[in-house]
Amino acid sequence: MAGTKKDYVYTVARIKKLFATINEAENPDTTLVFLTNMGHIQGEVYTPDYIDTNSEDAILGSVKSLIKEGKNLDLFAFAEALYYNVARKVQEESDSIELHAITLRNAKIRYNDGTYAKVPQMILFSDQIIGIIPGELGEE
Repeated sequence: MAGTKKDYVYTVARIKKLFATINEAENPDTTLVFLTNMGHIQGEVYTPDYIDTNSEDAILGSVKSLIKEGKNLDLFAFAEALYYNVARKVQEESDSIELHAITLRNAKIRYNDGTYAKVPQMILFSDQIIGIIPGELGEE
């Protein structure tokens, strides 16, 4: 399978976190700024926890496991798991499924008109990304 924008974004985030760890940063993060047609989006890239959606028992087992680990249930983890599970059933080869949803935490959106919005979580679809800046939004 050829690499996707999502693969690239997650690779950049992992390398950024690795560099911060090597440089002994106290809180290595995966914050990136995405350039889009609507403006700039800053957020911490993260991979939602795996949830097995093959059956109701599997879903219940995944949920119990997450709760036991002290993790919160994540809307995007469920959405991603269900979406890709259905997509795999529809397509013959799971390798041909395009992965295009990038999950962000603590997102800050600076629209082209200069206004801001802050959201605790969001999905950014890779077809909306024009470029990536490995840092944070600066003040004007």
